[in-house]
Amino acid sequence: MTDDNGDMGRNPGKRPTEYELTEESCQRVRDIMFSEDFEEAERARIAKHARSWTWYPHTVWDWIIEERVPLQRVQTDDNRAHRLPSLEVSLERAFAAHVARTAREASRSREGDEEIMALRKENQHLQEQLDHLRGQVVDEIAALRNRKAQLEERQEKVATVVQDHGERLVVVENVAGENQL
Repeated sequence: MTDDNGDMGRNPGKRPTEYELTEESCQRVRDIMFSEDFEEAERARIAKHARSWTWYPHTVWDWIIEERVPLQRVQTDDNRAHRLPSLEVSLERAFAAHVARTAREASRSREGDEEIMALRKENQHLQEQLDHLRGQVVDEIAALRNRKAQLEERQEKVATVVQDHGERLVVVENVAGENQL
């Protein structure tokens, strides 16, 4: 028994899969999915923004505990005793300013670290050059000492020859002096 539309093995009550959809149907599905994805992303962004500061009070409380910030020492009728003056801005704005400043200081610190690393690299390069020059100086000193030793050896030979000639001259002068007498 054959099917006229060529759908052998297909369940007639089942919805068609995507590859069986027409191009128009595929485009409608994509449009629906795109709008759903966009709406879901927007809801996630709004929820993230709404809870973005919820961690702040807990963090401040943790800092108070970690840094062992003491409680108010003197109980007075004045609620401002031993407290910081009012910022006259919201804590969120003050903290955002603190975060921005800290980020800027961290950036400057990174720049300083980069400069230090560049200076260290330059120092390493100069140290290598100095070591190379020291090696050359040591080699030159060794060559000069060797040359000095050779020259001293030649000087001794020349002194010996001059002394021998001097002795021969004395002998020749003595013989010449005896011959004149």
